[in-house]
Amino acid sequence: MYQICKTRLFLAACALTMVSCGGGSSGSGGGGDEDPIQVVSPNPTPSTDEELSPSMCTEILDERFTTATNLVNFDSPCDYFVDGAAVFTSDVNIEPGTVFLVAEDGNVSFQSGNLIAQGTEDQPIVFRGAQPITGYWFGVSLQNMLSADMQHVLISDGGQNEDAGLLMSSGPISLQNVEVSNSAGYGVYLQRRAVLEQFSNNRFYDNGLAGLAINGDIDATVAADTIAQLDVASDYSGGDQPNGRQVVEVGNFNVIDTELTLPPINAAWEFKTLSVSSDGQLTLLPGAVLKLSGTRSVISSFTVNGVFIADATQEQPIIIERADNDDTPFSMFLVRGDMILNHVQLRGGGEGSNTAIADAGLVTLEGNSSLNVQNTLFEDSVSWGIFCRPSSGLIADISLNNVAFDNNALGDINEECAL
Repeated sequence: MYQICKTRLFLAACALTMVSCGGGSSGSGGGGDEDPIQVVSPNPTPSTDEELSPSMCTEILDERFTTATNLVNFDSPCDYFVDGAAVFTSDVNIEPGTVFLVAEDGNVSFQSGNLIAQGTEDQPIVFRGAQPITGYWFGVSLQNMLSADMQHVLISDGGQNEDAGLLMSSGPISLQNVEVSNSAGYGVYLQRRAVLEQFSNNRFYDNGLAGLAINGDIDATVAADTIAQLDVASDYSGGDQPNGRQVVEVGNFNVIDTELTLPPINAAWEFKTLSVSSDGQLTLLPGAVLKLSGTRSVISSFTVNGVFIADATQEQPIIIERADNDDTPFSMFLVRGDMILNHVQLRGGGEGSNTAIADAGLVTLEGNSSLNVQNTLFEDSVSWGIFCRPSSGLIADISLNNVAFDNNALGDINEECAL
């Protein structure tokens, strides 16, 4: 049974509505075992731009709730003022149109159980700062959850200390028509055991860092499943209210025993490291942009032991380049498997991987590898454009057709490639 969450304010309404006034963590109240009365506000939910104050809120949340809780949309402009930390460690249901106003340095944390936050287009669920200031509060966090379903939810003004407006560390999670804005850090940040099961029509805008980030500590298979859920209809860059970094940021990522496709979303894909295992395949679709980071504590190459396909068109080329604001070029693509490039612009890398610059290229071939390139530009390498490493027992199958090179520091192709 869900307990209607009522704390310090609006107590007189108990007599009028005959709703039990039970506390959060105590689970007590006059309702006994009866089903709680649902109190739904006929008033429209205010937008995130409408001015609100704590005095306009019906109740105060500032404690830990350990029993199943129903957070109600009351007949008021603001339903709950979060004065500090509101922590929920059991099942939570949030009614459509419920509005949360959060104090400075506050946070809302769902730490176990199941979260159902299903707003509607006309009555979204709103979490916002008591002041519309970037990073005013910490944000919403989902930790150790059995499941979370968030639909038509608006979160703004969080991400204090460059954290995230919405932090998720467990799953499965469904995000549909969710907006996160005005965070001092990330819009949405996934880590540890966060699993996206559904993801569609979301918007992340006006955040200090990337709209969406997937941490490298997520299991490789889980991360691949999560990336596969990301849809082209969602807004990751922020459009005319851009995020500070217009990328989907991915940490250390391995494509293992799976085929993963990166579509052309409205932001670049940015990877800190990338490895395709011998039984994996990574495919970039026309129009996709892939940014590779040169800023890492340990220099490691972007390794292709399986299959890497970037097959585009003249109208929609694929761009692979160094991440924005990186001080160093990204490491070479080290290919021991198969790489296919068509209508690709590859630039800004060529750093060696624990090896001298002279032994590296934007693409470096080792062992029994193959490289099939058409209509592609290799440029701005700090080493070679294409480098064949004979010391590895190279048996490479190389095919180049209509390939251009420009401004590669050591040259276009080393003689060991024997074209």
